[in-house]
Amino acid sequence: MYSAVSEELKSLETDLAEAEALQAAIGAIMVEGRLMKPDASRGQESATLKKLAETIVLDAYPKAEILRIHVVSSDWTTERVEEWTDTTKTAWRVRVTRGVNAQVAVRLQGECLLYTIFLHQDTIDGAVYLGDSLGMGVGPSPS
Repeated sequence: MYSAVSEELKSLETDLAEAEALQAAIGAIMVEGRLMKPDASRGQESATLKKLAETIVLDAYPKAEILRIHVVSSDWTTERVEEWTDTTKTAWRVRVTRGVNAQVAVRLQGECLLYTIFLHQDTIDGAVYLGDSLGMGVGPSPS
């Protein structure tokens, strides 16, 4: 009985090893083909947005080496929302969010990584706030 189970376990372990090797090969091919989207130049505005993207990444990963930054959105997206300010539903606000996407290529701990960041400007009840959202989240540091 034990020998049959052992043989089946060995077979499953062999299948798992083959699947993991195939997955690693596919991952390597995907990384080779990964390219940044073209930069949508905006003159001085582009320089400001790129500096903001650089600051965001370096705040999250101080040891990162910035390789390249592209503002990839051709134009600002705008969203207008009327919403409660919190779950108590005691205050109502109007928020207008304008945003663009940027991609930041970095070298971090020997790996080249590509981050996509949503750079946004919120106008909430007339006050203006700048913000960011890392497309992958600030996320775990690469190990």
